[in-house]
Amino acid sequence: YNLLQAGIGVFGDYPSGFQILGDLYHLRGNQVAATFTYFEALRREPDNPLTLLKLGDVFRAEGNVNEARKYYLQAAALESDSETIAARMKDIGFFEVEQPELEHDFLATETAADLFRMQGYFDKAKQIYLHLLKETPADQHLHDKLKLCG
Repeated sequence: YNLLQAGIGVFGDYPSGFQILGDLYHLRGNQVAATFTYFEALRREPDNPLTLLKLGDVFRAEGNVNEARKYYLQAAALESDSETIAARMKDIGFFEVEQPELEHDFLATETAADLFRMQGYFDKAKQIYLHLLKETPADQHLHDKLKLCG
């Protein structure tokens, strides 16, 4: 801890130092300090999917599923390989809850559709891909993913 804190004192704009310190706090069970430290890392690098994932892990460890879900979704939106995030979301029961209608659903993104597809929820993934194709009908990448849903 002391070495990391000293390093952060010298290199205060280095988000990885905060992330590693947050990891140590989280592993030691100090979720309050871990949360604060991850927020400091995010303040310096707001679009870091790994920090968002770890922040979700802290909230999951505390039993705060809604906050965990929020940070996992933010991480998934930034990370192209979302299998780890999908596994964490499955652990907190994300795919078992009834999803809202797409017209009012901020989850209607390609990443969300990919997460549903990876978990075997092909109907929901197909619904989102079709919704996205209404906006960009010539997107061959989305057409290819739609075919994977059967």
